Amino acid sequence: MALGSMPNEEQLRTIAAATREEQAQVWKKHTPKKGQTDVAWYEVARALAKRRMPFAAAKFGDDLAKAYGVEWEDDLFAPTGEDSRYTTNVEGFFGAQQEWLQTNLPERGTLLPVDEYGSCQLPKKGRTRLRQAGQGRPGRALHRRAHGRGSDRRLSGA
Repeated sequence: MALGSMPNEEQLRTIAAATREEQAQVWKKHTPKKGQTDVAWYEVARALAKRRMPFAAAKFGDDLAKAYGVEWEDDLFAPTGEDSRYTTNVEGFFGAQQEWLQTNLPERGTLLPVDEYGSCQLPKKGRTRLRQAGQGRPGRALHRRAHGRGSDRRLSGA
């Protein structure tokens, strides 16, 4: 750093969010070799990066958060006046979110799991129920309802 090699703001944010132990472990691996003056900050930041789930995306309450081990942390670099809480317990977050979705489905609602490409498949009787309801063949409207945002799709009446 004394020679002018500094991480950019995003890299600095990632490095600062890691614990001292994690930083020390990664620094040992990415310390510049003899004759090198620059540090590959992008590699240091990539090694310390963790996936963050924001509090604003959570639908579940404190009871499910405790049950799944979700602990909220504050982002020290976030602008003031903004809810900057997040968790790095991604598995716990998705588990609690899934349970909340299951318990809050509308009557006759179903969750449609998606594959790694974001595609989902209707249940076997889903297409015939749509035809019986007078909507004809499932087309664009169904595609829009089924391919919304998130990891699971809510399709009422299917």
